[in-house]
Amino acid sequence: MEFGKLASVDHVDFTLPPDAASTAALLARSPRPHGTEPAVHIGTPRWSHPGYFGLIYPPGAKKADALHHYSRQFRAIELNTTYYGVQPGSLQRWSDAAPDTFRFCPKIPATISHEAALVDVASATERFFEQTSVFGDKLGLHWLLLAPDFGPRDADTLIAFLEHAAPLAPLAVELRHIDWFRGPTRAQTVDVFAAMEDLGVVSVLTDVAGRRDVLHQRLTAPVAMLRLVGNGLHATDTERADDWARRLAAWFDAGLHEAYVFLHQPDDVEPLNVEFAEIFAAALKHHAGIDAAIPTRVGDTSQGSLFG
Repeated sequence: MEFGKLASVDHVDFTLPPDAASTAALLARSPRPHGTEPAVHIGTPRWSHPGYFGLIYPPGAKKADALHHYSRQFRAIELNTTYYGVQPGSLQRWSDAAPDTFRFCPKIPATISHEAALVDVASATERFFEQTSVFGDKLGLHWLLLAPDFGPRDADTLIAFLEHAAPLAPLAVELRHIDWFRGPTRAQTVDVFAAMEDLGVVSVLTDVAGRRDVLHQRLTAPVAMLRLVGNGLHATDTERADDWARRLAAWFDAGLHEAYVFLHQPDDVEPLNVEFAEIFAAALKHHAGIDAAIPTRVGDTSQGSLFG
């Protein structure tokens, strides 16, 4: 993942900021249904990395069966491939390959988000949602990444898009333009978050070294979507996993229903996410008492706790 990548993270302050003022109020108004347990879906951006073969996929596994194996190791996928378009029949094949416990989170196509910048895209959006509907109960959240120059001046366009799209399918939005988070344009950001909350749209949280400002800690729905970008298992990655487990534990106690946690590594070194998932899940067990499904390495028959 190139966004927010730094050559060195030795002097980065990874302290999690406090929650936005509206987060506690949102969770108080959206208690988890009585008798239900919080759900955590841990995943990565891809299933086909060659480093997974022999590590968490059986030796000799075929590339064509990668999703079959991935979906029995992780519990979600940040489905970036839909950003580039949808091949006929591919979504149905993928859905058929995954168990009922798995969740696909397809990315809104670039033709909608970047090329058209959300203008006059009602038909294209409806068509995309119709395509992804083949996932059925395996559909997690669609997520919208806005174009680099899409900022607060485009707030009305974004809100109009959300008003049309949100009632049709589950949706999450990631804000990146720096002006969303500083200066006089903050008023438009508040308006967008308020609209997202009214519509039940999830606000994506991105924790990355070089853009600490995007970690706004503003929940707009009782579902969290975290994109946690590690740094090659730098010593701070374990601390960050522990901090996030504490924060999620507090949110779950306050009523959060579920969380999607997508692990990233710089330079697409995906196998490191296996250990990152182990670290994160151990912290979540320690602080929240939640057993999150994580990969089992080839030859392993048990998972130990890193926190005792």
